[in-house]
Amino acid sequence: MNKKDIVNALKAELDGTIFGLGLSMPNVDYSGGRPYIEVSFPDAARSGGTLKGGEIVREIGRMSVVVCTDLDKGEDEANDFADQVAAKFPEGKSFPITGGKVIITAPPDIRGGFRDGPEWRVPVIVRYLAS
Repeated sequence: MNKKDIVNALKAELDGTIFGLGLSMPNVDYSGGRPYIEVSFPDAARSGGTLKGGEIVREIGRMSVVVCTDLDKGEDEANDFADQVAAKFPEGKSFPITGGKVIITAPPDIRGGFRDGPEWRVPVIVRYLAS
């Protein structure tokens, strides 16, 4: 199980989304317009299953998907997109990866929206377990 497989499995669910939104991936400059979603992986904790170490058995982490819309569209548009993003990651959904699988461990959290310059942003937090 490696990090690349984990994040790519989660990102693939958003790539080519049916929402008609642009997609900003980690460490890639986004030059499109709004509305779009911004993906990042803010934290993850790994644990092994043996006393001798060197073996990663599982990773618990979060994927952040921030919906970004024009400020003058109001919060309703961003909240509608946030609901659509959350619906793609229902609790219990799993994705196969080399050497294991990624499981969504809880319903996604849709956080409160906030203003950021000309944008209205609504974060959606997806919690996962890879094992």
